[in-house]
Amino acid sequence: MEESIESKLNTYPQSAKSALLQLRKLILQIAKLESLGPVSESIKWEQLSYSCPKGSPLRIDWYPDSPQTISLFCHCQTKLIATFKEVYPSHFQYLGNREILLPISQISAKPELAHCISVALKYHQVKNKPLLGL
Repeated sequence: MEESIESKLNTYPQSAKSALLQLRKLILQIAKLESLGPVSESIKWEQLSYSCPKGSPLRIDWYPDSPQTISLFCHCQTKLIATFKEVYPSHFQYLGNREILLPISQISAKPELAHCISVALKYHQVKNKPLLGL
């Protein structure tokens, strides 16, 4: 893990840091299991950012005004969140066209969350398929 990523993670309270690390691990595992190429990990817009060569970036963050959740952000000009809302209407809490709120206490490899991450990481391969191939 790069120093900038570790430094950013160290700014969060322990519960948020643990949840963000679990989500980070899930993103990296999915990319590896599906052979999606190298994952670029960086800081963008002061958030942890993850992307694969043929995917759309995912960003993750925690905010003190919503301390029991972490956010998974998708690029707002994609069909990702709209499609996730259609396919998984009651599995997640959505904010606008770019954010999924995830309870800190329930970050896990839920099949629906793993599926959403997978689709985002290969977005440019599936963006023309009905419901992004979901």
